[in-house]
Amino acid sequence: MNVQSLSADRHPANIAIQSNGLGTNQIESPQRRISLVISSLRLGGAQRVLVTLADEWVRQGHSVSLITNAGADQDFYSLPKSVPRESLNLERPNPSWLGRVTAPGKRILRLRRALQRQRPDIVISFCDRTNLETLLATRGLKVPVLASERTNPRQNPQRWPWPLLRRHLYPLASRMVVQTAAVGQHTQSQAPGTRVTTIANPLRPLDENSPQTNRAETIVAVGRLDPCKGLDTLIAAFVMIHQRHPSWTMQIVGEGSERTALTALIAKFNLQHRIHFVGQTQHPEEYLSTAGIYVLPSRWEGFPNSLLEAMAAGCPCVAADCDFGPAELIQHEKNGLLTPVDNPTELANHLDHLMRDAPLRAKLGQNACQVRRTYNVAAIIARWDSLIHDVIAATG
Repeated sequence: MNVQSLSADRHPANIAIQSNGLGTNQIESPQRRISLVISSLRLGGAQRVLVTLADEWVRQGHSVSLITNAGADQDFYSLPKSVPRESLNLERPNPSWLGRVTAPGKRILRLRRALQRQRPDIVISFCDRTNLETLLATRGLKVPVLASERTNPRQNPQRWPWPLLRRHLYPLASRMVVQTAAVGQHTQSQAPGTRVTTIANPLRPLDENSPQTNRAETIVAVGRLDPCKGLDTLIAAFVMIHQRHPSWTMQIVGEGSERTALTALIAKFNLQHRIHFVGQTQHPEEYLSTAGIYVLPSRWEGFPNSLLEAMAAGCPCVAADCDFGPAELIQHEKNGLLTPVDNPTELANHLDHLMRDAPLRAKLGQNACQVRRTYNVAAIIARWDSLIHDVIAATG
């Protein structure tokens, strides 16, 4: 396997290294012109990571620009004001058969022209179809491309011809960036010859004060209301144990297509006074900082940002051991608990155990917050900077 995991202490010898005081290093690199490509800035993990990276690169003095398919009117996240944005406005569905067939070609052509105007030193694309369109748009432009896979490829099937294009185009990327080693191995099995680097998602900037230990008797889950997030499993588990713990409540942070079905499930067991929807937010830390237990009941993940943030907040966590990510963050019974996927009985047993054992909750939360050292923004941006330097040096 040609899966490379960049660590913060592995840098080319001819680059100046500066300690950031967090046990990681940051590369002092020349100013670059970086073009970022993504379909939209709607609510999502890939979009949040892109905005975080853009903000850090602007702070470093790089010239960063963004290209999206969707317009700014659909944004959830805000870019730094110094980042110019070009919207292709080609994301809306075309009602005609011919329009749907020709739409990808139009996006690729417009993307190519936009990149020719921006003349970047490097292009970084996010998410599967955007990766493929970017790799096609940059053919012959002699600019390196870092394509970034942000979802679970096993659970995100694509219709023909996208799987065929992935197999032949991913090896053309200067590097494919994935969030976990398991995703990298799967990517190489589907597109042999792809050069893969594993870089996890960064934590958002955190309050450096010690995590709060006086926590409420509240179970919190964060994520869009979608079947893949397994919130029905969490509700079913709570139904099994709620009578043993009458002071505990649950908060579900997020919105999505399953809101009606989940509301009906809660009403079926007359738990409206114990389980509350709080909607979507850009600041989940407001709930994580005081949660008694955080639960990730997902059936699958690309990389569980909310789990990472809950751990960083010092929250005792229970996560379904799904593809991909939870097992790379949680060491079972040391800094969290892993539970089988889609198994409400086992999840209920874990929750019951934690709800009864305050010292265990405190121990798991204290150990969990150690992820701050590995996944802080400075550590992750240093890995991206090292990769960008290596790729540009190899291309030049």
